[in-house]
Amino acid sequence: MPSIDLDDITIHNKKLLQVINEKTLPIIYDKEFYNNPLNGFSKIAYYGEIPVGIIKAKLIVPSNHSIPTSIYIESLAILKPYRNLGIGKKFIEFIKDEAKRSYLHEIKLHVWNHKSNTKLIEWYQNLGFEIKEELIDYYKKFDLETPNAYLLSIKF
Repeated sequence: MPSIDLDDITIHNKKLLQVINEKTLPIIYDKEFYNNPLNGFSKIAYYGEIPVGIIKAKLIVPSNHSIPTSIYIESLAILKPYRNLGIGKKFIEFIKDEAKRSYLHEIKLHVWNHKSNTKLIEWYQNLGFEIKEELIDYYKKFDLETPNAYLLSIKF
């Protein structure tokens, strides 16, 4: 079985972030989302030499704080034929390690609340994430059939 390696997103491969997102996610992010993938915690997963997944995350500094309080996963996407190989778990472990290096103890993300996403929500829960709240119309601008999302969080 080929190895699974995480590599930095650079100016030479940053287009992969957009390509993998658009192949796997139900929403299309605007160009602004892809302008600064080199900032924050972004990686590409390779299965052997094939790019198969991405993660894009950033530090969260609430308006009433002067320092970050958590890491927010903006996007985590894995091409369908390469799911269930441990790539997603490797991404989450990477973000946990980065959080600890930054003296942070919480990771947050939003997940589309749709019947087709039940297995994904359960996957996050099996990793220790908890549903904190449901956000009505969170994805409204993306014109989804059901635009609601869950805010998930894990503390460690």
